[in-house]
Amino acid sequence: MRRRPPHAGAGVLGLALALALALLPGGASATSCEELGSGYYDSPFDNPSIEVPIDAHPWFHDSCGSVYEGGCTLVLDAPTQLSIAGSVDLGDCEGDEATIARVIPAEPLLPGVGYDVTCGEYTIGYLRVRADAEPSQPPLHLGDVTLRREIEDGCCYDRSVTIRADLGGPEELFFGEGGIIEIRYADGRLFVEDDAPGEYGWSLPDTEDDVTFTAVNAAGARAEPIVLRHQDFEEDLVYIPCAVAVGGRGALGLWLVLPIAWLRRRRAGR
Repeated sequence: MRRRPPHAGAGVLGLALALALALLPGGASATSCEELGSGYYDSPFDNPSIEVPIDAHPWFHDSCGSVYEGGCTLVLDAPTQLSIAGSVDLGDCEGDEATIARVIPAEPLLPGVGYDVTCGEYTIGYLRVRADAEPSQPPLHLGDVTLRREIEDGCCYDRSVTIRADLGGPEELFFGEGGIIEIRYADGRLFVEDDAPGEYGWSLPDTEDDVTFTAVNAAGARAEPIVLRHQDFEEDLVYIPCAVAVGGRGALGLWLVLPIAWLRRRRAGR
């Protein structure tokens, strides 16, 4: 019986690796797993289920470099079209980084009505006001926050984090009137959660650095921030590094896995 040469397996694997690398644009290179930019935000101006209280400073996603000449106008959605003046607060930020801006009305909103809101030359959106005179709920007090780094298939684009938190308050009322949880990564990425984490938690892009959580009520009052240190993250125990260029990662996975599986089957049959 003809025996396989001792290094045939290595030759097959080496050939497959060489071919896979040849198919990649520019060959092998280190991969960055960062996803810069911000996520999708469902602000009180976009979500028809949110009804803000009369003292609300409704939020929207913006950039620190934005300029709103002449401030804001909130026009009552009624035949009289009465209006309220206002301004935009861009928060404590600098440059062009992402921020949560807020419209600051010059006087309390009328209960049970709607407003068309413009700031400078920009249309911000339509605002619905709750039909009672109760003020905003206080910010939730976050407790027992955990972050788990999820590794799916070992490739950078499949990484995510799952966040669970004890919100310690009336969640449905808080979020239903425009309260939010701000989640800021150390690299400047900013995310907003406008609903409770539920059974499965909040899912966000991967990070390896500290994460800051801040509960902010509908009037813009902020709770004390909670910083979760990266050394306290939970992680999947199985991790297959993704160390090649972004292009063609799926094909590369097949080229690498199939020869190994073939070798294992050959050895099992010997």
